[in-house]
Amino acid sequence: MRYISLGVMFYMLAALIWWTILLSNYNAQVYTLQVSKVNSTSVPVTIESADSALKKYEKNKAMIIGEGFVFGISLIIGTYFIQRSYNNQIETNLRQKNFLLSISHELKSPLAAIKLNIDTLLKRKNIEADQREQLYQDMAFENNRLDKLISNLLLAAKLNKTYQYNFEKTDIVPIIKSVVKNIEVLYPKIKCSFDFEDTLVLDVDKEAIYSLIYNITENAAKYTPNYQGVILIKPNQNLKEISIDIADQGIGIDPRERTKIFDQFYRIGQEETRQSKGTGLGLFIAQQIIIAHKGKITISDNKPNGSIFSLTIPKTA
Repeated sequence: MRYISLGVMFYMLAALIWWTILLSNYNAQVYTLQVSKVNSTSVPVTIESADSALKKYEKNKAMIIGEGFVFGISLIIGTYFIQRSYNNQIETNLRQKNFLLSISHELKSPLAAIKLNIDTLLKRKNIEADQREQLYQDMAFENNRLDKLISNLLLAAKLNKTYQYNFEKTDIVPIIKSVVKNIEVLYPKIKCSFDFEDTLVLDVDKEAIYSLIYNITENAAKYTPNYQGVILIKPNQNLKEISIDIADQGIGIDPRERTKIFDQFYRIGQEETRQSKGTGLGLFIAQQIIIAHKGKITISDNKPNGSIFSLTIPKTA
């Protein structure tokens, strides 16, 4: 499609140039004939008649060149927007395909695990107590994972239209500690380093701010190789704002992808070959929440590897 549209554009530009040349030549021939006609008459040539023919020639020449230029620019701009629209549609279709593949996998995995554990409990009557307890814990874990996924889906839908924020003065340190605890349960090989005893009071929606910090931290965990490493959570504050740096030791993010990853359903790479879990909703939710709190998210490189997500929220939202 891209090459077809470019081919059509170049053909039309070539045709436009050709017709511009033909019209210019025709205009020149008409001017020459008019001058010849004036010179061949018995009536003396006047300055007015010669000037009239020249002015008409110059006017037609300017019109031909001007209209050709406007038509050419319009053609290029129109082709550009058509091509951009086509590329956006292709990208949207790919994103929707990736989302359907990811959501199918993310829904099936916990359901399959829960079903397997239930079948094991039903078929094996002589399971030891500690094994039975482990199966219950596994089912609870998968149930929580499924609950988080569905909550994200519902929250993403609400953020687009109906979600009502309930802002109130809140110390977000306990919220961060809760996030750390849940992430370390979900990813046992991940260690979240957070050691902060002061208060961080903000005018926020408690549930939304939890989801914001959780989604950013979980994203850091998901893109850490083998889900093993340290995630450093470091808050800072001044009189006007509070910032929270969440630094991972993962694969990092290409600078060209940093504006796209906050789009709904967007995930880097192809779903068929991707190893990390997710649906492409977490960072979209985080971006919408930070905007509602009049803050911002910036991304920088973590040395020697990984990324740093910096969340900045003003103390008066």
